[in-house]
Amino acid sequence: MGLPVTVVTAGGIAVTEALNGRGLPVSPIVAGGLAVTQVTSGGLAVVGLDAGSDVPPNYRTRAMAGAFVFSFESMDVLAGFAMQAQAGAFAFADPGNTNLVPPTAAYTGPGDLTGWGTAYGYWGLRAYNASKIGANCIDVCANFTGAAVSLTTVVIGSNGYVDLTPIGFSPIYVNRIYDQSGTQDLFFPLIGGRPNIATSVVGGKPAIFFPESYPMLSSSNAVAQAQPLTFATVLSTTAGAGTINPFSDGTATSLPFLFSNTNQLGTNLGVFTSYTPCTDNMFHSLIVVAQGTTGSGTTQSVDGTRATVTGNVGSGAIASTNKLTMGAGSEGGSMIFRGYIFEVIVKAGSVSTTNQDALTTNQHAIGTGW
Repeated sequence: MGLPVTVVTAGGIAVTEALNGRGLPVSPIVAGGLAVTQVTSGGLAVVGLDAGSDVPPNYRTRAMAGAFVFSFESMDVLAGFAMQAQAGAFAFADPGNTNLVPPTAAYTGPGDLTGWGTAYGYWGLRAYNASKIGANCIDVCANFTGAAVSLTTVVIGSNGYVDLTPIGFSPIYVNRIYDQSGTQDLFFPLIGGRPNIATSVVGGKPAIFFPESYPMLSSSNAVAQAQPLTFATVLSTTAGAGTINPFSDGTATSLPFLFSNTNQLGTNLGVFTSYTPCTDNMFHSLIVVAQGTTGSGTTQSVDGTRATVTGNVGSGAIASTNKLTMGAGSEGGSMIFRGYIFEVIVKAGSVSTTNQDALTTNQHAIGTGW
């Protein structure tokens, strides 16, 4: 592997390249690079051809005072790998060397996408953006109703998704859903029953299952927000009689995701819209853009397929007269939602079609099985 380089008080030593072509072993320093100290006379002699090459025996480097890094080709770290910091002598080696480790893929959440930052609110089982990794996601407990038993705060794991591995009980019931973009956390209202965690239901990831219990509510009335508004969610609705809604401002007049019992999605912000196809018992990426009472440009998107709303959807948006609800169409528990919810996003303003499509792609990357 070659000879370690040692700087001497005077004179210097001649260094020749290794016969096996692996280059010179060097001792790394804290700041990086190879520290070279000038000596009283002479210096550090490096034998090689002036032309230089990344093929032995024609390696070339320059000695200089201070610290410098190896930047010529034969000592570059291979693309797609990272060099682990370590003490002592080491060699730049081939991909099979344990010094080379594959890079960790960066997590991208909804809030990392153009047009979806600074949302009005985000409630879901992954990080709203990469900065939320390690943050609180949900509070869970071991009982369906009553005061919480074994109340536990579950955080977002290093991969960007809720980490349920520390939970030692089953079933897992949800007592609180943290708002990662705003301040309106959703709580179990101490009536009815809690939704529970269903594991491996959307691309191998968990979702919150609302069987027919009372919804999760904000602790105080919703923060008012007028149209235009953009709503997005990942959910699966189960077939059931009547009209159901997974999220609203608690007034039953702000229903961005309105499901009938015939596999259809509609919107009602004071006025019912025409429905678009949306299959029950299947997860979907849904986006609704409400553009105001004129209805101009108002759309409903199911897995990236947009339909323009016929007429207007009304002037309703988010009022401050009731609590935000997840799992029902009103604070009082009417229009109960039956199904699975992975995430809900509410964004002030209208998000462009390009940025809508980017979120649909991001949501479908949660996992397979859509």
